[in-house]
Amino acid sequence: MIQASFGPTGPDLAELGAMTYKEWTLAQMQLPMESHREYWRKRARPHVDHVFYAGGPMSRCAAGSRWTNFAFRARDEGKPLSVQGGRVAVSGLPRTDIDPNFALNGLRAPGCDDVPKWGRECPGYGPWTCLGYFYPTYCRTTCWNHGLGYDDDDCSMGWPALSAQGFGGYVCSVEETIGGTVGLSTSSSCSNQIYMPNPAILLDHAVDGSGLMFESPRPGVLVLGESRPGCALSGHSLMKLGGKFYAVDDRLALAENTLAAPGGGQTTPCANVAKTFLNEATCQLRSSCAPVSVTAHSIEVKLDAAGRELFWTAGRKRVYQVTGLQPREAPCGRVARWRRCDAQMQCAATPLPEEDRAAVAEALGTETGQLRDVTAACSGSVPIGAVVEVGAALFKHVHPQEH
Repeated sequence: MIQASFGPTGPDLAELGAMTYKEWTLAQMQLPMESHREYWRKRARPHVDHVFYAGGPMSRCAAGSRWTNFAFRARDEGKPLSVQGGRVAVSGLPRTDIDPNFALNGLRAPGCDDVPKWGRECPGYGPWTCLGYFYPTYCRTTCWNHGLGYDDDDCSMGWPALSAQGFGGYVCSVEETIGGTVGLSTSSSCSNQIYMPNPAILLDHAVDGSGLMFESPRPGVLVLGESRPGCALSGHSLMKLGGKFYAVDDRLALAENTLAAPGGGQTTPCANVAKTFLNEATCQLRSSCAPVSVTAHSIEVKLDAAGRELFWTAGRKRVYQVTGLQPREAPCGRVARWRRCDAQMQCAATPLPEEDRAAVAEALGTETGQLRDVTAACSGSVPIGAVVEVGAALFKHVHPQEH
C-alpha cells in the first residue's frame, strides 16, 4: 500500500483485507482517472498583475480573492519609494497616509532603550546578541538598526518624523505583517539601510466590503469565502471593512483549457502549448488561436532593433536577424532578395547592360521597404551581389534569408 498509494488509510486497509492483491489492483485500474494537473490548476494562486496566455488576475468578487491591510508587500522589494507630505508612495502610487498619532496605522509611538550586556558597548556584539536568548533584552536600538529588532519592538524614528524630513529611496526588504520590519535605503543597492515598521493601510476612497463573507488565514490577510458576481469589489483595488483598509492582492486565475473546453477564443487568451508525446493524441486545433492573417491590405513592419524587440515583449515570439550570408545564385529569372543600401554598406552601382538594369529596377519598383523580394526578367549578365540604382536609391542583391 505504501508503494501503490499516497499512503494507506484505515478504510484502504479494510478494503484490501477483503480481496486479493490482484483484485485490489484491478479495481484501482477501473476507477475514474483523476488529473493532478486539474487539481493543481484549481489551487495555483501565484501573484499576477496582467493577462497572459495562461490566464490573468482573478475576479475580485470570486471566491479566493485576497486582500491585505499591511502597506508593504514582498513584491515591493527593489521598487522606488517616497515619504513626504504625510503619505507613502511606492513606484509613484499612494500606498498609505501617515497617522501622526500612529494608531490608525496599527502602530504605537516608537521608543527603545539601548542597554548593553555586562557594561560592554552594544556595537561590539554579533548578530546572535539580538536573537532573544537573553532576558531582559539588551541593545534594543542597536539590534533594530541592524535589522534584527526584537519582536514587538519599534526603535525607528517613526513614520511621521520620516515624512517631516522627507525621504526618497528604495524598498529593500519586507516582512508582510503589521509592525513587521521594512528595510529602506537611499541607494538601489540597499547599502546603509534604515528600518521602519510595516504600517497598516490608511487611504480614502475605499469601497465598503461589509456584507461579504471573508476568511482570515493569518493576521492582516482576508480571503473572500464565496463568489459574489458583480459585488461592490468589482473594479476596485481598495476596500474598507471593520474600520480597516485592505488592498487587493491580485492572484492568478488560470484560463480553462480542457478537451471539453479548449482555451482560446475571442475574449480569452490562447493557451497554446507545444505538442509532445504526452498530449499529441489529444491536441486540438483552434481557428480562433491561429495567427492573424491580413488579406485586405498589406502592412509594413519595420524590422529594426525596436521592431524585433516588440515581437518578444508583445507576443513572446523570438525573431532572429541573420546577416552576412553570401548569395550563391544570380538574381535573374527567380525570386531574389535585394536590400536597400545604407551608409554602412558603401555601395556602388554595378555596370550592367541597360536592358538588364531597367528590368531589375522595374521589378524593384513594384515593391516597397528596405528588403524586396522580386523576380526580374533580366539576362544572366547580372552577377551575384550586383548593385542596381533605382531612382535615388541603391539596392544590393543579397542572400534570400538575409535578415
